[in-house]
Amino acid sequence: MFIRDRGRAGRGLPERGYVSFWRIHLTKDFLEREVAQIVKGLADVTSEPTHATEMLDVLDIREGLLLLDGALYPIGLYYYLLGELKGEWGYRWGVRLSDREEIVALLAAPVRLVETCVARKIPIIALNKTPETSWLLRFCLEERERRWASDRQFMTAVLSDTPKDSLGYTNWFVQEAYPSWEERGSVIDLPKAVSDFALRLESSLYHVAFFYVYDPRVRSVLKVETPRAVLEFCEPERLQKTLLAEIARGKGVPNVIRKADSRARITQEEREALIRACGLDPDYYYNLSRGEPL
Repeated sequence: MFIRDRGRAGRGLPERGYVSFWRIHLTKDFLEREVAQIVKGLADVTSEPTHATEMLDVLDIREGLLLLDGALYPIGLYYYLLGELKGEWGYRWGVRLSDREEIVALLAAPVRLVETCVARKIPIIALNKTPETSWLLRFCLEERERRWASDRQFMTAVLSDTPKDSLGYTNWFVQEAYPSWEERGSVIDLPKAVSDFALRLESSLYHVAFFYVYDPRVRSVLKVETPRAVLEFCEPERLQKTLLAEIARGKGVPNVIRKADSRARITQEEREALIRACGLDPDYYYNLSRGEPL
């Protein structure tokens, strides 16, 4: 069992608001590596889009932007869970999602959020503060010219001469393909490949449109992402100017994202309480045993 009863997730009403609970059971034969990253990814892909969708209904948003902290889609999670490692590189199909509706509901949550926003003509914007991909690097430079390990490093080098009273930024790009898990050097149109998600829009409208921003005040690079569908009803240049203004006012990230980050921090006591709420006891053996002889 991968996930149990997600559609009827439990909900409690503590003193300071609602809390939703999902029980996700990962078997050892299904999850063998990168456990921490995958578990965190599953938690994010379950909670954030679900919460955002609920807030769209509660707040009845008719204008403005929906800003998300992080990438628009969990691409790395899709690669891990939709494919099987093939040799030293690449993925191929290893999981039949058509037989596992609960997995589809979980992984498709970001897609459903995009569809909801597009239907309401609400621009959905994802702000990736730690972009570690190298897709733009591979697009712009030949392999022998690539002296950087990631797009973030590449963009930092390109935009590092930006005056401190300005923002450096690129034009919009659209990513239509990703490296294929079938064969090294080949590419795949990911929205088309994920047919089990039952896409409600044309697959090309899910492609990620993005641009990079460099803020010399904090020496950081930010990747701004939106589904291609948003650029169908929003003028790209105007949308970019709006986002740049928010980033400039917030010094590195919009103030609403900074405020959300501060509220999301939890103390050690709160962390332990969450562990106990899951029916577990905190395990301090690793910290206590460090330095002991083997």
